[in-house]
Amino acid sequence: MLRRDEVSDVHEVRMLVEMRAARLAAQRRTGADVAALHKALEGRRIAAAGKDDTAFVDADIALHTAVGDAAHAALVDAVAARDGERAGDILRAELDQTLALLRAPTR
Repeated sequence: MLRRDEVSDVHEVRMLVEMRAARLAAQRRTGADVAALHKALEGRRIAAAGKDDTAFVDADIALHTAVGDAAHAALVDAVAARDGERAGDILRAELDQTLALLRAPTR
């Protein structure tokens, strides 16, 4: 079990990563990504209304997975198009930005 300060640390990292993923998802999402987001969000609402913690966590994971999938849509498209240069550029930009976020002071 995590201590309160450890939960806070995990939350800070989640904020950095998930905020970036949300921005990328908004820029790169497809219609299928949006449908997956709606489905996961509805599952989360139903679970919350029924006070089903396990179903809520499962739906929440599905929601965050859908955001991650949408964030990587441009990378997948580049790979599918056999555009190695573009795929490498996209991945490099994502990794550079993630590294900058991780190195930034959190307080």
